[in-house]
Formats: sequence, C-alpha cells, structure tokens
Amino acid sequence: MIRTQSSAVINFARRAFIRGMAPMGAARARQLFREGLPENFRPAFEFLFEQKLSAQDVRVVERVEVLRTALAQGNKSFRVIGSDGNLLTRTSQFIAQYSSVTRGWGTFLYLCAKGFKATTILELGSCVGISGSYLASAPHCREFLSIERSPELAALARTHIQHICRDADVVNGTIDDVLPQVLAQFTQPIDLYYVDANHHYEPTLRYFEKAIPFLGQGALVVFDDIHWSKPMWNAWQQLCAHQGFSHTIDIGRFGLCVWQGGHAQPRRHTLARYAGWVWSYVPR
Repeated sequence: MIRTQSSAVINFARRAFIRGMAPMGAARARQLFREGLPENFRPAFEFLFEQKLSAQDVRVVERVEVLRTALAQGNKSFRVIGSDGNLLTRTSQFIAQYSSVTRGWGTFLYLCAKGFKATTILELGSCVGISGSYLASAPHCREFLSIERSPELAALARTHIQHICRDADVVNGTIDDVLPQVLAQFTQPIDLYYVDANHHYEPTLRYFEKAIPFLGQGALVVFDDIHWSKPMWNAWQQLCAHQGFSHTIDIGRFGLCVWQGGHAQPRRHTLARYAGWVWSYVPR
C-alpha cells in the first residue's frame, strides 16, 4: 500500500511510545502464552517488546535492508496505483522509506513466518517486495507467491523477492482477476496469508473468504492496517468473530489470526496499545 511521508513522524512517535510501554507489553504477552496463545508467536513478540533477535536473524534482516538501501539510493520514478485507485508518481526513495513496510515490522513479519514454520506463503499487495522479501526469508519457505496490480512495482518486487527466494514469483494483475488462479498454483495448503491490499471493508473480507478452502490447519492470516480507517476496523471486528479462527490478536499495525477450521470459536486478544497504536483509528 502507498503511504504518505507523515507516516515517518507517526512511526517515530510510536517507537518512543513502545520503549515506555515495552515492559508492560512483554508481561502481557507472557501472560497470554500461559493462557494458551500459540508459542509460534513468541519470537515475534519477544522482538517487538524486548528487542530479542538472534545473530542469524540479524543477518536475515540486513540482507533485506540492503535491498531497501539500494532502492532508496536510486533516482527512478514509478507509476503506482494509490489506495484510492488513482495513478500516482513516486520516487524510489519515497517508496523505500515511506511506502514499504518498516524494518521493525518487516522483522516482525519474518519472525511470524519463521515461528509458524511457514512453507507456503501468499501475499496480496507486493509494493516493491520489501515485505515479501522478509516473509520469503523464513527458513522453511518453499512456495511464495505475491500479487501486485502496478506493473512497474510488480517487476521490481519480483526481482527483490527472487533475490531472497529463487522460486518465488509476483503476479501482476488485480486481485479479483488473478487470485483464483494464484490460489490454485499452490501444491500444499497455505501456511501464511498476508493481506495488504485494497484496504476497505468488503474487499478485505472477500479476499479472506476466497482463500479459506486453501488454508492449512494452524495457518497464520495477517491483515495489514486494521486501524487505518473505520471500514478496516469494522472488517477486523467481523474477522474477530469468524468461526474457524482459534485466536485473533490486534497488535496495532497488524491483525493476526490463527486458522483452525471447523467450528472453532476465536479467542480475542489485543496488544495494540503496547505497540504504540494509540494515534490510529479507534472506535468511538
């Protein structure tokens, strides 16, 4: 998703807030684990609240950030499709610094994929492939597909992600047009489904419903920007009550859902305030 430069100011404020709230966030996360939250989340939450990261994981992060740095140092401009559907022109530096997932949240995604031992990953909304590169860096990843509707961004995302995972691919097209054929390409159930596109109520729910038959038991479904707007927040409320999820977690930037299938009823958790998500949309 294409974001604005004001995101940098907000992110700085959030980082300062997280430093103050981190001990409480870590304590709350530990309590949730004692109450049955899947251990798959532990590495990601320990990084978010305690900045724990192994030397091996640091190398993974730096490998992706080299791609971001090279992009930011370029002088190209790209024609991209904004969240409102309008055609925009964005510099490579802008996309690298403001439109792509941040280093911290990219690391969080990577640790989620690693913790869930995701072998099959589907991403909706590639941008230039920074988030995809983080996800495809998970050590168990064998199949990675992403969808991006802007042709120029799709080509660049493909180059970036294939630098991490040679067999990965980015499909250029609108999600509604290509999602069925992309889902059919997976040879195994999907372990991680990352939805970062068309941030509106109905499309968000539609993209999830279409993927349900392809999700593996215990799959992680990640929805980006659940606090972005009232429609996205309403979509998140709907998802939190969806039969088949065992756990849903509002972590602020992301909504995290564990798919169990069947008649499972979700246990709902929130850690958003500990992650600095107090300036975004909240219900009144």
